[in-house]
Amino acid sequence: MTTYYCVLRTTTGRILYAGTSEAATAAALDPGTVYGYGRTRRAAWWMAVCQRSDVLRGEGKIATAAEEPKP
Repeated sequence: MTTYYCVLRTTTGRILYAGTSEAATAAALDPGTVYGYGRTRRAAWWMAVCQRSDVLRGEGKIATAAEEPKP
């Protein structure tokens, strides 16, 4: 079974990485990023969006729309 990963910039919601490589996911992670994973690209993206929302809510900020993955 393939696991997909998605890394988003927390402030903008911009996708920094979306794919199946654990190494590329680790390389894209920096302070100010969040990630998600799942069985599909969309599931990984959605988890990252939820993580981003939680972080921003904790900081008292309102989340803007995140960039959607390209099919």
